[in-house]
Amino acid sequence: MPPEGVTFILSLFNKILEAGCVPAEWGSIKTFLLFKKGDPSNVANYRGISLLNCLAKIFTRILYERLVVFVESKSLIPETQNGFRKGRGCADNVFVLSSLVNINTRLKRRKVFCAFVDFFRAFDAVSHPVLWGKLEWLGVSPRFISVIRALYEGASFSVRVGAASTRPFRLSQGILQGDILSPLLFALLLADFDEFVAARGIGGLSIDGRTEVTSLFYADDCCLLADSGPGLQRLLNVLQEYCEVNRLKVNSAKSKVVIFQRRGRQPRARFSCGGEAVEVVKSFVYLGVTFSRSGVFTIQTNASVKKGTVAYNSVWPVVYKSQSNSPRCWKSLYTSIIRSTTRN
Repeated sequence: MPPEGVTFILSLFNKILEAGCVPAEWGSIKTFLLFKKGDPSNVANYRGISLLNCLAKIFTRILYERLVVFVESKSLIPETQNGFRKGRGCADNVFVLSSLVNINTRLKRRKVFCAFVDFFRAFDAVSHPVLWGKLEWLGVSPRFISVIRALYEGASFSVRVGAASTRPFRLSQGILQGDILSPLLFALLLADFDEFVAARGIGGLSIDGRTEVTSLFYADDCCLLADSGPGLQRLLNVLQEYCEVNRLKVNSAKSKVVIFQRRGRQPRARFSCGGEAVEVVKSFVYLGVTFSRSGVFTIQTNASVKKGTVAYNSVWPVVYKSQSNSPRCWKSLYTSIIRSTTRN
């Protein structure tokens, strides 16, 4: 891009920040449906891929960089949230959960009651007034909020079906798909959950007698932790209260409870959230890793070995025919095909 083009875009972005409004064209979003699997006539079997205006994406990237610096400098997102944060990933949550289970079940000979919570259409159900209020409460500048509000208030999307498109629909709730700001905005929406729980005097899982962990988040993937059945039920009750305040909804049918213990008969316990039963199961796949109630990863290990074997068998004929003896080639194949298949 020539220098005058960069200058023009810079001037445009500065004017938008000063005025607190965005071009109307930026709010037009085109959504394409990508078929996943199952019944083609069921709309739930499609994944929406949204295309945003290129200038809007550049602009929101700048907003993201500014907001993330502010958020991290003020420690607005709790340590229990690792989703979409620089230097963090699924492995952090998996490690923390497995460590908590191991410490309590093996060293302390105690049970760990864990609820894996599924939010109903979490990103699509975000209330805009609640989100703006949460950003204001966290100390985000009014000018910054007004720009984001302008972007959302002018947003509409149309769905591409074959060669035609539907009429535009206004975005009345939810956060923008495909926008880099969206995951951060969602994390900020949930940033006060731990404070909400603590204000009601609800404890979680004790580590050293002083530090308690009540929740772990990876974006909208949530697990609640307690050292007793009644304790976990209290957490589920508080979660329901929190969801009502923030206009979210727990999908009780997809949420599960695992009671971790090394040995012995499982206690008979029933749990509910919002008046709906939450099933107690023997194992649960959390962020791609199978956690069984024994706290041992035998199921996950066997599954990884099976996946690795399938990947190895799929590439072996190619390697055999090529007659390659290069260690670099073997390492590259292992990294790209076998390790990528077994890692979560």
